[in-house]
Amino acid sequence: MHRNSDVKVLKAPFRSAGLQTPKRFHFLGHGMPVIEADGVRLGKPKGAIQKSMYDKDRARIEALLQHGVPQKRIIEMHLRSGTTKSLSYFIRTRDLTTEPADPKRHSP
Repeated sequence: MHRNSDVKVLKAPFRSAGLQTPKRFHFLGHGMPVIEADGVRLGKPKGAIQKSMYDKDRARIEALLQHGVPQKRIIEMHLRSGTTKSLSYFIRTRDLTTEPADPKRHSP
């Protein structure tokens, strides 16, 4: 619960400048729902790519994929951390190719 004095302190700078108090300052302590009600979009932008634990090994992962090494083997033997699901997501979002460089070499 907020005290009335807190709300008055927040309203004072707006009144002295001749401005109306923004909606979000009326309910001190109820921040996010009020900001969201004002129409502000919250969270990261859609489609934003965040840092990954695999970023430092990107060149190595690309080289292994080009040699036809399976994702499970990359995780277990070469990186020794992570999951096949997270590696698969990394490969898909970074547009890494999973095709071997020389298709003749890997044909039956």
